[in-house]
Amino acid sequence: MNYKIEFGFGAEVDKNHERLENEARRNAVMTIRETATQLFGGCTLWETIGSWKSPDGHIYRERGATLMVILLDDYHNSPIFDDAGKLRAKIHAMVETIKDGLNQEAVAITATPLAWAGVV
Repeated sequence: MNYKIEFGFGAEVDKNHERLENEARRNAVMTIRETATQLFGGCTLWETIGSWKSPDGHIYRERGATLMVILLDDYHNSPIFDDAGKLRAKIHAMVETIKDGLNQEAVAITATPLAWAGVV
């Protein structure tokens, strides 16, 4: 089975409700992209606009990003799903890279099975 995994995260306000500096944000996003390429063989990253509500009721509107990776179980004859523990470790490493780099409390993750995916 092939999967699309998406990681959604804020990239403007950190977990302490402080604005992230532009240079720090750019550097973190570059590290996130490079880490995804190392862990999963490639990625696509796009900017998003979102909002979230803090526990005290304040609504934050901020720029964010979605990082997408496609996991092909037969790409280069290297099944990525042979070891579920390894896959979970890679996903966890990606989440920690995002959280640490942008000082985020959480990262949204979705995994969608794909009826068909390939590299053509």
